[in-house]
Amino acid sequence: MLWLMKKMKQSLQNNSEATFAQVYTCAINIITRRDHALAELKQKLNQRDFPAELINQAITRCSEQGYLDDQRYASSFIRAKINKGHGLNRIRNEIRFKGVSEHDLNTALAELEPDWFEQAKLSYQKKFKGSEVGDYKDRQKRQRFLFQRGFDGEQVRYAMSSVESN
Repeated sequence: MLWLMKKMKQSLQNNSEATFAQVYTCAINIITRRDHALAELKQKLNQRDFPAELINQAITRCSEQGYLDDQRYASSFIRAKINKGHGLNRIRNEIRFKGVSEHDLNTALAELEPDWFEQAKLSYQKKFKGSEVGDYKDRQKRQRFLFQRGFDGEQVRYAMSSVESN
């Protein structure tokens, strides 16, 4: 596969003269590595200096064939980030950066229905593994960790109080 990509780069000295087949093949090669958002794929094809018209045609064809679906991408992205212990705020920011619409994000969230309070608790337990909260600075450090993970104030308080009460 690497050989094919090197050969393709060599044969396309000037990508502005590329054909639809070349743009489509490049799009498929990008998609086969991992799922991409529509805007993300468009950006990657633009970086290769393909004509905008051919990029739009290739993206339309990929969408029609089911290779490119923002809602599916949002679901898999959210699932992966939840497994890493991230909260809703961080996931929202990262997925917006990828170019996924708010509608697709909300649909994926409704489909998955994660319990953010339990996610915050699990993330806290994984990081601090039952160690006791020391002084005020230690408590602040633990709260900052959860905030940076993307959990809101209520979720942070729940996670810390439920672990401290055990």
